[in-house]
Amino acid sequence: MCDVEKDLHDAYKLIAQEDYIPGLPYSLVSPIYKGTNENMNCNGYIDALSNNRRTLSVIGSGEQILNALYYDSMNIDAFDISRFPEYYLKLRIGAIKALNYHEYLDFFYTTDSFDQEKFDRVMKELDSETRYFWESANNRAKGSRRLFKSHLFSVKHPDSNDAVMRNPYLVDEEAYNSLKRKIGNANINYYNETIYTLAPRLDTPYDFVNLSNIAEYSYQHFKDLPKYEPLRAFGNFVKNLRITENGKVLNYLLDVTRSCTSVYLHENIFTREQGYETDYVKGDSLYKIDGVAVYKKVRH
Repeated sequence: MCDVEKDLHDAYKLIAQEDYIPGLPYSLVSPIYKGTNENMNCNGYIDALSNNRRTLSVIGSGEQILNALYYDSMNIDAFDISRFPEYYLKLRIGAIKALNYHEYLDFFYTTDSFDQEKFDRVMKELDSETRYFWESANNRAKGSRRLFKSHLFSVKHPDSNDAVMRNPYLVDEEAYNSLKRKIGNANINYYNETIYTLAPRLDTPYDFVNLSNIAEYSYQHFKDLPKYEPLRAFGNFVKNLRITENGKVLNYLLDVTRSCTSVYLHENIFTREQGYETDYVKGDSLYKIDGVAVYKKVRH
């Protein structure tokens, strides 16, 4: 449940370029990612997104959720430590309902501001609190160009060609329209907290858990442990997630050339002897440096 007035209070500080220093650990007021930096069109990612009834996923830019919906996972528990990604995902969902494929690409990716006519159409598709948040934030910034350039958003503005290559739901107009037809049936529960506090309270097992690159930040949560032990603690935490038989857990690595995260987890935690199979797709990506590790729970 959003506390929209409190969220706007903190958003206004970011819009005024206050109270945020880039590079700090993730927090309740971390900025919004304008677009994903993950390649969800690689084979390992698509396989993980497919054939799931229930999904647990980080929100991030919202595109992890939209791609899961595109692959027919209509029941999603969505979480993020920051309070703002929920509003952005709801804005995206409203835009999919209101705009055609080319308008959507233009709205989020082609320019560094929201087209006012499209913005007004999208607002009509939002619930009252989400609409109030975006109209108020836009008014406080005196226009979406300044809003986009404020600390409410991450620095990098996504490119439409890059977004099309990274997202299955944007690969072409047919894919977008497929999601557009489905999205009204989505059942999304929102949680404003970390996976570490949320997961122990969740009783229903999941077919798919998308942790994005949370493993890379395990040292922030397990900060009192010595080198490599945060990864071991993270791996053991993941093994205790409630997933179905043959359920999948995805970890994304943004740069496998400088990261031992996936190798360490694969060799020490998610082994066949421990009841897991690992699909590790390395270099099947736009820039050949990122990778996907998918851990599948199997019966001995």
